[in-house]
Amino acid sequence: MTHKKFLVIGYGNMGKLHVSIIKTLVPEAIFDIIDEKKFNFKDKCLSQILLEEIKNINSYYGIIISSHSDSHLRYFRNFKDFKKLIFIEKPIVNSSSEFNELVSYNHKNIFCGFIETHNELFKIAKDNLTTDPFLIQVERISSQVEPERVKDDVSFDLTIHDLSVALEYFIDFNSIISFQSLNKNKNSQGFFELNNSKIETNELLANFTSSRLGQKKIRIWKIFSQKEEIQIDLINKEINIIRQSRAGSLEKNQLTQNNSLKTINAPEVNPAKIQMEKYLELLESGSTEYNFEKLLKVHELLLKDN
Repeated sequence: MTHKKFLVIGYGNMGKLHVSIIKTLVPEAIFDIIDEKKFNFKDKCLSQILLEEIKNINSYYGIIISSHSDSHLRYFRNFKDFKKLIFIEKPIVNSSSEFNELVSYNHKNIFCGFIETHNELFKIAKDNLTTDPFLIQVERISSQVEPERVKDDVSFDLTIHDLSVALEYFIDFNSIISFQSLNKNKNSQGFFELNNSKIETNELLANFTSSRLGQKKIRIWKIFSQKEEIQIDLINKEINIIRQSRAGSLEKNQLTQNNSLKTINAPEVNPAKIQMEKYLELLESGSTEYNFEKLLKVHELLLKDN
């Protein structure tokens, strides 16, 4: 069997997830792992190496960078001569100086890990919209995480997911007339734990609230149009579509609303797998660019007030 060798930078939760998925999709895959932590792999398809041991970066079939975000650009510098797409977890950069450096390279061979853009729930929601939305409300709340895992403001950790979805499915970047981002609750490491971002176009307002100070995980989208309200619960993988069936009426001195409710359950949806299938498809085809301009636009929005 001819092996396909992948280089994986960072073997934390996301690195392990990506390796696990690739193993199911590419039986002949083997992996070189670079991580600060020392592993004693029993799986023969996994080997831990040092960065300086790499002699020919183009000997790898694919590269996945899933280390802490403050190292993403540094590793890309090392690998930017790779002739195929490099999978890099979001964010690629989290400062204006890094953004300018990234743009100056003019290397577009980045597949950014905007996992939610591969979530089919958003496609289902868009397909059920009969008119353009005028309001989008999003809550992405997490509980507190270990301090050593926090390397970004919450806007670059959580809000960035929902902005990537908004620009992929619901908002044309060129239609944006205003973007505001407010950060609050700075932690002991100097990173903000609460963010509210707002996009305004001539036709729509979109509010995105994210926090790492919650008591439980919340991932809720609400999309309002003149014809329907669509609620997306990303945790329960459920969509509720509410439409007014007929005009409200006054009964016993109370105004009653007459709505129809359609619920779509999609337990089989697996964005991480769909995302990796897309990356592998692009590797197989030899593509050297994937949504690079959208990658820049999402980061550019968050850096406006940074």
